[in-house]
Amino acid sequence: MEEFLNTGAKIYYKYEGVSPAGSHKTNTANPQAYYNAKEGIETLVTEIGAGQWGAALSYAIGLFDISLEVLLF
Repeated sequence: MEEFLNTGAKIYYKYEGVSPAGSHKTNTANPQAYYNAKEGIETLVTEIGAGQWGAALSYAIGLFDISLEVLLF
């Protein structure tokens, strides 16, 4: 791509296709689940639209001893 654009800039990309939740949202969901579990929170509640955030948070809470309620709007 750098050659095609004839630029000295370096172009990097991050491939998210192998993410269990299918998006970058896991990068935010994991620390949120971690810090809530660390504070003794037992249940997280979230709402979703298309479902990627719910999938990411569902994956993240599976790493910790907390539960999740997902509300679909």
